[in-house]
Amino acid sequence: ERETRTHESRIKGLTIPNFYDITNSPNAPTTFTLLSKRRLIGAFAQANLAYKDFLFLSLNARNDWSSTLPQGSNSFFYPGANASFVVSRLMDMHNAGISYFKIRTAVGRTGKDAPVYSLQSVGVASTVALGFGNILFPINGLSAYEIGNIIGNLNLTPELTTENKNGTEIRFL
Repeated sequence: ERETRTHESRIKGLTIPNFYDITNSPNAPTTFTLLSKRRLIGAFAQANLAYKDFLFLSLNARNDWSSTLPQGSNSFFYPGANASFVVSRLMDMHNAGISYFKIRTAVGRTGKDAPVYSLQSVGVASTVALGFGNILFPINGLSAYEIGNIIGNLNLTPELTTENKNGTEIRFL
């Protein structure tokens, strides 16, 4: 579980130029607090198998449940597998100058949930842009909010990425 609290204060019109302090202004500071919470629960399993010290297989699987995704669609599963075969254990390759030769391959998926508060549009503190400057709220205890520029989406799904790797390891002499 992650909880973030951000407290921010702003002033407009510095009395002493380039002295950035909340008290360095004839204007009252504007402040706001942002609280965000998210919970991610995961289960992970891994199995490693070997056969006669030349064939290896590693399997892994993870399932996450995220509070930032819609209920009923907040679970996502991503597996992976690695396999390797040590060819030099089965055949003598010293005549070719090779003391060790291994072939390996891997495939895996990685999952990622959505940022906090992406399901619904949220209100943000408002600023009114005018030709002679901006009006920053609150003014005289009057707050103003507007819908933020991030549109919520109740149909979000996790981001899943698949990766493939292939390779060899060769040692000479």
